[in-house]
Parts: sequence; C-alpha cells; structure tokens
Amino acid sequence: MKKFLVLGICIAGLLVSCNQKKSTPDEQGLESLEMDHHTGENSLDIAGAYKGLLPCADCEGIETVIILNNDKTYEITSMYLGTKGNGEEFVEQGSWDINGNIIKLHDHTQDELVKQLKIGEGYVKYLDLEGEEIKGTLAEFYILKKQ
Repeated sequence: MKKFLVLGICIAGLLVSCNQKKSTPDEQGLESLEMDHHTGENSLDIAGAYKGLLPCADCEGIETVIILNNDKTYEITSMYLGTKGNGEEFVEQGSWDINGNIIKLHDHTQDELVKQLKIGEGYVKYLDLEGEEIKGTLAEFYILKKQ
C-alpha cells in the first residue's frame, strides 16, 4: 500500500512539473529589463546629514554639513575655521532634485542652481561649476560622508 502511495505522489509531481510554462530566453531578458529601474534616488538612501571639511584658500578649512530632507529641501551649514570666519556659521537653504546620481541644489529665494553633488553609497561629492568631478590633489577633500 505504501508503494502505491509513493508511486502516486511521484507521478503527480511529474505531471505538475510537465504542465508548467517555460519562458524563452527572450522573455526572461525582457522581464529582467522591465524590473531593473535603478536610479540614484531609488537605490540609495539619500536623505540625511553629510559632513566634511572643504578646502579653503585663506583659512584652515570650511566645516560643512549638508542636510538633505525627504521633502526635497536642504540646509547647508558652513563654518570657516581659523582667522577668516571667527567661528561664525553660514546657513543656506533651498530645494533639491536628482537626475541619475547627480543632485542639484536650488536656492529658495531666487530658484537658482547653487551647487551640484554626485551621490554615492554613504557620501556626496561636490562637482565643479560645469557639473564635472573635481580633479587634482584636493579632490578627496570635496567628499562629505553621511553621518
């Protein structure tokens, strides 16, 4: 009796597996293309505080904190270290948007493009005025780490 039960289960399993539709390689490729919509915005956790020490021509550095909020607003707090700033903080606010992995910061008062940042996993990197990565010996100092 046990042999018939086991044999029946095996036959049922074979019948079920034979009736499943197999997808063609083209269909599999199409499915993977349709599902892969990764951008900087949906694959990275952008909101948060980023902190670093930016280079300064006539001071010891600019301690900078950028806060990117989920409601697409930002706040940048900068403090010039050394003789120039005397410890005074400067605050900028506005809105941000993203295209790919480039974040554009806009001023609230004039709705002008203020800065561009490249977003990565756990950091933002300042870009130059043309939106290109800063190169040279000081390039690593334009990276702010997520706190």
